[in-house]
Amino acid sequence: MKVTWTQEALECLEDIRDYLAVQEKSPQAAIDTLNSIFSRESQIQDMPHSGRSVPEYNQTNLREIIDGSYRIIYLICESEIFVLTVVHQSRIKWQIVKPI
Repeated sequence: MKVTWTQEALECLEDIRDYLAVQEKSPQAAIDTLNSIFSRESQIQDMPHSGRSVPEYNQTNLREIIDGSYRIIYLICESEIFVLTVVHQSRIKWQIVKPI
């Protein structure tokens, strides 16, 4: 199944990169973190149901994979999987944004 990263998810990754590289003054940590998150795409593609259901929502097709301190939240559709957002686990609230 094809995996598509939504604009919101990509913007979240940019924010993560900027925060780690600038605020934490660790450009290498920013690179390592993004590489680790992007490496989860193959897991999502090959085993979409390997992620757990998102606890805040009662939808079996809305899943998440935890990578370090980050939640990669994705929606399984009939022919495509949309990565909706990537959020730090300390963030309590987030909203689902339609993938297209």
